[in-house]
Amino acid sequence: MSKRLRLGTELRKLRESREWSVTHVGGLMGWSHTKVSRLENGKVRPDVGEVMDLLDTYGVSGAAYDRLVGLSRQANARGWWRAFAGMPERQMGFVEMESGVLGIREYAMVFIPGLLQHAGYARQRFSDRDAVKDFDLAAAVDGRLERQKILGLGTEYEAILDEAVLRRRTAPPDVMAAQFRHLIELASRENVTVRVLRLDAEVEYLSRALNSFSLYRFDDPDQDDMVSVETETSDLWLGDPEDLARYSVVYGRLRAAAVSPEATLDLLRSLVDQA
Repeated sequence: MSKRLRLGTELRKLRESREWSVTHVGGLMGWSHTKVSRLENGKVRPDVGEVMDLLDTYGVSGAAYDRLVGLSRQANARGWWRAFAGMPERQMGFVEMESGVLGIREYAMVFIPGLLQHAGYARQRFSDRDAVKDFDLAAAVDGRLERQKILGLGTEYEAILDEAVLRRRTAPPDVMAAQFRHLIELASRENVTVRVLRLDAEVEYLSRALNSFSLYRFDDPDQDDMVSVETETSDLWLGDPEDLARYSVVYGRLRAAAVSPEATLDLLRSLVDQA
């Protein structure tokens, strides 16, 4: 988990333990409730002085105070991704999350996951949002490619791709062919596993996921797993045990119904010729 989100989660737990609303905390601090929410959701770099004031308001002291102040200083530090300042805010969230990850499991319904995208495919994905003009296209693509370096560092990664992800035309034919070849190369790595969920797959209870989602396992033994759920305009970050348990069950069902990595490679090779 990113340091910002970890800090925000701990601050949220402190607030909830006192049964205070974000509006109440905002009133005590002289902040808007939106500022409290963004701090708790890891959407802003924390001001260390403000975090210290907030901890005083919550009555935190001693070792717990020192630990959270130290965490706020770490969360305020600039990572490599700050060199790609033009990246979309959503991608920045994934980058920070992945910075302390040991393993990732993803289910993709519509597009190739960002960590598996070829440069041309990534450019296509960002291009359909370029009209918004809230980010730099080149920085967005470069940042996504930089993210993918974690796969070369031994991070355990598994993706389940709905067959529609491969069949639906989401990029020009030459880009799709390059993307399929890229998937074949990545799936041949020891730490990367790719499986396809065929359109006619029989998932347990004939159920399906409602959204694309990702499950994260971290190198900090004190840090619980997290799940991110993709929507059209934002990503939901969930850490409650009930949410994690549900998404883990769903992932397990999809994985059990997906074809083997070997069969997936065979399908990808056939799609290169069809693209």
